[in-house]
Amino acid sequence: MSDKTCRQCGGPSKKTYCSKLCANRWWKQSAGFKKNKCIECEKPCSNLYCSYKCKAKKQIREYKAICQFCGNEFIFHKIGYQKRGQMKYCSFSCANAVYTLNDTFFTHHTNISEIYQILGFLFSCGKIFDIRTNQIEIKSSKPNLEKFNQIVKSDFIIKKAEGKDNFKLVVRSQPWIEYLFDIGFTDSLESHTFPTILDEYKQDFIDGYSNGNTTQTFNKTDEKLTLIKVKSYPLARGITDYLNCDLVTKHLGFICVVRTPLESPI
Repeated sequence: MSDKTCRQCGGPSKKTYCSKLCANRWWKQSAGFKKNKCIECEKPCSNLYCSYKCKAKKQIREYKAICQFCGNEFIFHKIGYQKRGQMKYCSFSCANAVYTLNDTFFTHHTNISEIYQILGFLFSCGKIFDIRTNQIEIKSSKPNLEKFNQIVKSDFIIKKAEGKDNFKLVVRSQPWIEYLFDIGFTDSLESHTFPTILDEYKQDFIDGYSNGNTTQTFNKTDEKLTLIKVKSYPLARGITDYLNCDLVTKHLGFICVVRTPLESPI
């Protein structure tokens, strides 16, 4: 049996240390180990960093910018955002303050028919984009979005979207989010429900819905066919019940078929 003992624990050992555990413990108590420090938290360690957390924290780059609204300096970590034209404002409140929107449009606007037409337009091509930041995304043609901005007194920027002749508009308004969410407006076109409104304004709602690039018209021999494309079944059911028209199931949606007799020529 060997007369050697482990330098760390004092137990019998053929080598200087009886195990890697003892060797590691002795190294952490040595002067050489205590001399090396983590370059992030300055704790004693054998490498440049004591942990992956310190390494990741040290490697994060910080960039500074001046908020274009309040003038305060703020820090961001990805330069790619700035290269794509972002990082102009320090917070959502500053970004929202730059643009205007009639927050009381649905509650104080005097033209009731126009309110329900805009409501139908939103249900047709809009959805809640981010409820935490009160964002609503609307995708439609550029003329439709320009008319929408004009009616609701908005100057939010219209941007190009994916697809031919498609544009999008993202507006921010907490009163809008609260009102629309309560009447069945959701974060998906497939989940919208037909809102509870008076019968005298349902036609205005459907007219506004049809203006969202969801309607096609065909003339046959004795009748005109109006096809209203709907992605949500509850919404399609509400339209067909009011118009007393046919409902056809289509891949990824539904079609409300409105038949209007044509006047026979004299």
